[in-house]
Amino acid sequence: MGKSAMLGSIEDALAMSAAMDMVQPCIDFAHMHARPGDGSMNTYEEWSKLLMNYKKVLGAKALKNLHIHLSGIEYGDKGEKKHLSLAEADLDLKALFKALNDFGCSGRIMCESPIMEEDALNMKKAWMKASGEKEK
Repeated sequence: MGKSAMLGSIEDALAMSAAMDMVQPCIDFAHMHARPGDGSMNTYEEWSKLLMNYKKVLGAKALKNLHIHLSGIEYGDKGEKKHLSLAEADLDLKALFKALNDFGCSGRIMCESPIMEEDALNMKKAWMKASGEKEK
């Protein structure tokens, strides 16, 4: 998903998933942010539009079992260059998690940050804040 010249846009992933029973896409939000090469795909509105399309193509139930890859990302005109820590990146995690929460999404997030343990905890804290969940 990280390079615009390659197969793997969200539209490609949704079409393949819709065509095959019991297959759901792995969504890499950092790659989708990097793919256009211009810093777009980084607002609440853009994430909401994506999730609305996901729901339209695969159904509301699919939003309850998402498989997500996430990290910060460095990108250029052609897309992804390398994964970064969340602190080094311009990915708007707050906007993304607000959209995921507002659409009632659940599932799993795989942290692909170079500082995996630290950023996994940062993601958990950001999700708890966005969702209003309390620490168990």
